[in-house]
Amino acid sequence: MKRKMSALLLLVSMCLSLTSSALAANDISTTKLDVTNGRFVSMEAAPAQAALNTFFETRNYASGEVLSIPNADGLSAISDEVADDISARTLSLKEFWADEDVEIVSTSVTGHVLSAVQNTKDASIDAIAYEWTWVDYIDSNCGIVDRMGFGTLHDMTLATAEDGAYSIVRDSYNEADISGHVSKDYNAEAFELATAGIDTTDIYMSEVAKEEGLLKSEAYSVAAVAATETKMPAPLECIKYADEWVEHDIYSTPSAVPKYNPVFSYHASNDCCNFVSQCVYTGGFEMDRKNGWYHDMNSTTSHGAAWGSVSAFRSYWMTTRGFQEVTATDTSVLPGNPVYWIKELDHKNDPNYSGNHIAICVGYNAAGNPIINGHTRNVYHEKLNTSAYKRTLKLNQSNPFIVAPKAATAVQIPGLNNLYLQAGKAEFFKFTAPSNGYFTVYTSGSTDTYGYLYEGQSAAGSAGTIYLKEISHNGDAWGGINCRFGGNLTANKTYYIMICGEEATSSGSYNLMLQAG
Repeated sequence: MKRKMSALLLLVSMCLSLTSSALAANDISTTKLDVTNGRFVSMEAAPAQAALNTFFETRNYASGEVLSIPNADGLSAISDEVADDISARTLSLKEFWADEDVEIVSTSVTGHVLSAVQNTKDASIDAIAYEWTWVDYIDSNCGIVDRMGFGTLHDMTLATAEDGAYSIVRDSYNEADISGHVSKDYNAEAFELATAGIDTTDIYMSEVAKEEGLLKSEAYSVAAVAATETKMPAPLECIKYADEWVEHDIYSTPSAVPKYNPVFSYHASNDCCNFVSQCVYTGGFEMDRKNGWYHDMNSTTSHGAAWGSVSAFRSYWMTTRGFQEVTATDTSVLPGNPVYWIKELDHKNDPNYSGNHIAICVGYNAAGNPIINGHTRNVYHEKLNTSAYKRTLKLNQSNPFIVAPKAATAVQIPGLNNLYLQAGKAEFFKFTAPSNGYFTVYTSGSTDTYGYLYEGQSAAGSAGTIYLKEISHNGDAWGGINCRFGGNLTANKTYYIMICGEEATSSGSYNLMLQAG
């Protein structure tokens, strides 16, 4: 009995010891680090911020050479493995788009920290960072450089050295659909767990946007048509919305640049179909609560299945509304039409495609090929990649653009008179600024117009670039029907102007005027 009691006491002691050890092992306490406008706030985290800055700088591409840049103390801010991954990503980006007949000219990268925690034992940091990549490219040997942009979430680990400097030793991300690259550190399950609930609206939302978004949504609901409509009534309205409520960049004061409409809320890590549904709704289709294509529009995520699920959206428009699905090609995809893939049908055996995804066509690049915008994988004017996006729905059945940007009409100060705007169409013009300074573009006449000013940029060895990166836009200036907008322009640089109707039915004669100041 005494021996059994001793054994029992020994067992209890061992259990307590193991429990204590387990608690100690699990007691890797972490501290959440303060982040403001995408950067660490405290001075103590400055070395980690320096490492991240170096990381994003290193991911830029111009000449094709990618180096691990040492910090001031001679210690690499990027581990050899991460540096190798950056080189592999650059090569993959070039090869991925070469298969689409696209030459990558250069990339420009910026990054923001979304959240981070620090291990109090070894001071290592686990961070979720958001990267925006601008890609300058030439499509189909057209001789003109275009620009597209896309966002990437990173799950990263930064390790510290004895001198307090940091090095990025782990970087998990998936760009299979946009650069063809998946980092060696990427694990789908772990990545989804680490980034669950990450809400990039922290970067882009503001209270001002809520009022603006609500006013626009109310206007759209008035313009909506019967559910029996057999084609998109107002594709230009759809495109204007898609270009406005999508990310264009990462800004130094992010909270002032909202890129998601708060009225429809934002579905963290799963906003692609919500965004496309908003665009299609703006194009004039009425919501259909009975069959699940609706949103309550009260700044919540309350909506029907067909509004927020790609497979349900596809089924609704094909089965309930009778629209045709066709293979996505450069000729079959028109502005205003959704493009998407269905995992089980299009990428079933590819582990890098974890689910369904959808975006929307918003126009054409300089070579005349479709460009798309989207959420979740935030993309702005991405050239349509038909190896990823296999399908399109023919919601819009006509091209709303009268002329492609590459055929834009040249205009000089003071402008052009006696132009005619067709209902539901848009026209492009190009203007080369004669000097540095602010220039105003406006229309006159009895036609209700809406206008955009886009950035262009000269490039060595090409005929110029068409970025279609919005500078400003306007509809009814000073309460009237004519538009008036402008921006600070650079001498000898080419800019693009798009004029369309304020309403889908707006048409008639107008004058396009330009002036300095």
